[in-house]
Amino acid sequence: MKDKRYFFVGIIEDSKDTIGVIKRMFSIFDYDLCYQNTRGNIRILNKKNLEIFLISIKPEEVELFIDLGLELDFLIINLKNLDQQGEKFLNKQFRRCNYYIINSDEDLDLLSLDQLDGIVITYGFNSKATMTISSHIIEQTMEASLCLQREITSLSAEKIGAFEFKVQMDSGDKDHIYSILAASILGLLLGEKIEDEKVINI
Repeated sequence: MKDKRYFFVGIIEDSKDTIGVIKRMFSIFDYDLCYQNTRGNIRILNKKNLEIFLISIKPEEVELFIDLGLELDFLIINLKNLDQQGEKFLNKQFRRCNYYIINSDEDLDLLSLDQLDGIVITYGFNSKATMTISSHIIEQTMEASLCLQREITSLSAEKIGAFEFKVQMDSGDKDHIYSILAASILGLLLGEKIEDEKVINI
């Protein structure tokens, strides 16, 4: 997988917050937006000869995308309310992803994570999450200290140990923290040196 030059990233979310945050964060690391559809839920980012296909999927649209036979490399689940329909988000088609980046502030028992083929990386305010928030200030803008608490391995097989970094965003919406966490994990897996940045301004 580390030799691939394109990756498909599915994002199950109620709004298009995460796909927007990924685009903004990745621009810091020299990714260009080379395609966006009218709805804004499909975007393609390019960096040299690497392409990232981002697809934002509303919960009620999951079955439509499953019927397309879309094979995802990464699946991000960023939902505020994971109800009893959570199982449908991870049916057979979506159980073959290489990485799952999941908001652990929800009831993960609804997702049957033990049946997934890929690597699960969690995020949230939950102290047991792989990446969490150590502190945050939210007013008209946001400043947060994020902490990678456990080692993860990037696609290039590089081991990334625990570290802390700061992000700033021109937003007063607390829910954007979840999108920033998910985008940060995706960036690390793709080999971006987030740990070298003192402060990331999104």
